[in-house]
Amino acid sequence: MTIELGTEKDFELVYADMLRQFPPNEMKSKEAFLELLRGGDYDLGLVRDNTRQVLAYFMCYRIKGFKFGLLDHFAVLKEFQNKGIGRQALDAIVEYYRNLKGLILEVERPNILEPDTIRRVRFYKRAGAYMLDIRYILPGNPSFIPMELMFLNCGKSVGRIDILLIKSALKVVFDTVHAGFANAKDVWAVLKRSWSGAM
Repeated sequence: MTIELGTEKDFELVYADMLRQFPPNEMKSKEAFLELLRGGDYDLGLVRDNTRQVLAYFMCYRIKGFKFGLLDHFAVLKEFQNKGIGRQALDAIVEYYRNLKGLILEVERPNILEPDTIRRVRFYKRAGAYMLDIRYILPGNPSFIPMELMFLNCGKSVGRIDILLIKSALKVVFDTVHAGFANAKDVWAVLKRSWSGAM
């Protein structure tokens, strides 16, 4: 599998798929995504097979001032799901970002009433990601969304990442990637209070 960065034209097709696959309350507006893509630190990646067919896609923000990325969205196209492509695609993404220490993953909290939430966490754990011991909330449309944070090492990075570094990196994420949500500042204020002034 290979990865190439997509264009705004590619985003039109990707966004249509995202609307089908991601919960509406977790989606920024199309305009917010395009603004991020134009900023230079937010990648739209297309994962292709050897025939150049797009199998999966991702959005990743390379966090300014840190050697981390935020894997903002990642999905295998519907017609290629349940064929083992997800793991291969994720491995390709990790290799693509080998110069980073790792990727921050925002995942829904596991819920036995929603088996997909458990499946996603297991998927990332099998790929080597681990849970971060930190309370986390995703700004949403319109409500706060309790989430879990995971971290997936890239390149030569090993061991667990420093939580204080993660908290500092998340401030940049809220000021950029999550600024597209109207309630981002309110959510950040709640998180800072819950972290007991550790910022």
